[in-house]
Amino acid sequence: MIKAVLFDMDGTVLDTEPLSKLAWSTVLTENGYEFTDEMFYKHTGLNPASTEKLYKSYLGADFPYYEMRAKVHLFRENYRNKHGIAVKKGFHELSDYLRSKGIKAVIATSTPVNEAEKYLKIAGILDRFDFIIGGDQIEKGKPDPEIYLKAAAMADTDIKECIAVEDSTNGILSALSAGLKCVYIHDFSDISAELEKKCIVCNDLADIINLIERSL
Repeated sequence: MIKAVLFDMDGTVLDTEPLSKLAWSTVLTENGYEFTDEMFYKHTGLNPASTEKLYKSYLGADFPYYEMRAKVHLFRENYRNKHGIAVKKGFHELSDYLRSKGIKAVIATSTPVNEAEKYLKIAGILDRFDFIIGGDQIEKGKPDPEIYLKAAAMADTDIKECIAVEDSTNGILSALSAGLKCVYIHDFSDISAELEKKCIVCNDLADIINLIERSL
């Protein structure tokens, strides 16, 4: 029986990854650095500390990651203030269902908590979640299982009573390492065929309703 659904945020609940890619590509290019799709896709799901290491492996040890990150945040902030933040297809249907069944909804994101709260509020869905676990509340980011183990513990549920919902390789590896069943929702980057076989593939968030129904 499913008692909690643990959601990644960016690219899973919020349609933010295309904007993130645009922001990073624009900022890096404007500041004289080479942007590649490969580098960006590898950083999807990572916390800031892990992302810094990744970017420096591509752009050199002197790459001013946090300076560039601040510029990326400003770019995204200006865009969001103008256009808002879109919610992924099927979210409201799934959220209504979870509420009706008394199933907890939790955000487990590499984004710091205060930022995650702000983005979910802008999207108008902050009150849809019981709580948020952010990248600033853990020692090891995805693909390490820490964030999902902590989320399940805080939800007061056994791992076997939870499912994770993810869109990235790093997130899926984190969930699977924690012992969770993981639902994969395709966003804009693919995962390997081998990893996909280890997930439950759904077309959109509303498809998870039938999955939970079969487990009740």
